[in-house]
Amino acid sequence: KEHQLVKLNRSIVELHTDRLMIYMGSETFNLPLEDIRYISVEQNHKITVTTPDLTLQIDLAGKSALQWQLYINRLKKGEKPVASL
Repeated sequence: KEHQLVKLNRSIVELHTDRLMIYMGSETFNLPLEDIRYISVEQNHKITVTTPDLTLQIDLAGKSALQWQLYINRLKKGEKPVASL
């Protein structure tokens, strides 16, 4: 099965202790952290998240994509969350 890159338009992204939630209009993406196979940083404000089912490119609008990538990887390893990102 071939992955196609889905570039998300304006959306709300929430990082929870066990999942990444993305709300884009009427569409919702619920990505359990355990399903995330790969995360890459594009420029400094975009991350690309790959799961077994899809690949999403998320524009973090001025936020640090590297910080998000590192924090998601830390949560995947079982570290406890901090109060805010």
